[in-house]
Amino acid sequence: MAKHLKRRKRGWYFQLDIPQHLRPHFGGKARIEQTLSTRDETLAEARAQKLAGEYKLKFYALEGRPSAQEEVAQRVYQQSAESVLSGEIAAYVDRPEVDPVEFGAELQIEKVIEKPGRKYDSDGDPILTEEEQAEVSGILDALRQRRGKAPQHRNRYEPAFEVVANEWLSSWESSRDRRPSNTAAQYRSAIRVFGDYWGKKPIREVTERDVAQFVELLKKLPPTYGRGKLAKLPGLRFGDLWVIG
Repeated sequence: MAKHLKRRKRGWYFQLDIPQHLRPHFGGKARIEQTLSTRDETLAEARAQKLAGEYKLKFYALEGRPSAQEEVAQRVYQQSAESVLSGEIAAYVDRPEVDPVEFGAELQIEKVIEKPGRKYDSDGDPILTEEEQAEVSGILDALRQRRGKAPQHRNRYEPAFEVVANEWLSSWESSRDRRPSNTAAQYRSAIRVFGDYWGKKPIREVTERDVAQFVELLKKLPPTYGRGKLAKLPGLRFGDLWVIG
């Protein structure tokens, strides 16, 4: 049985121990447990692995690792924006002139800002964590989109190509309809090379010129790329080969 799986009468559950020094961030709990909403063990295992990765990333962010903090903020921004755009954030209101989504978004922002123990700066503005700022920014940007206006914070939180591609791959791997093959390994290899070349650039900023340069670089690579001398050069990125070549 997979490390993070637990069988119960109602199906499979995810479980993960919380490091002792981080338990105060989770209300003092020692373990995370949540349903995987399936009785299929193979699907449950894929979902559990995905959840384990997400929680471990959050642990790293809470420990102060910059790259993890950045990725967590990006995910929170995306999730909060989607909750608005999908209408999930809508709250009941008995006034027909009030938009339930706008009202729900307002309530959620108030909930974040008025969190117990909130500290304020010398100007009286609330001091938000990176995650809280990302959540509020996601909500505000999505509200602007609903009103036909351009988002103000999206560039700060847009994930890099590699992050988006790997999330898609995780979702694809956990799909019930996927046929077993070695395609996942091929996808993962391609994503790594693309991400190494484009760095942190989000998909939205990848231009036709970027793609053309990438293709030209691929044409120049020897069939044995990935082995031999190039594979042993410390700190060498795939994109650096454009300069070397």
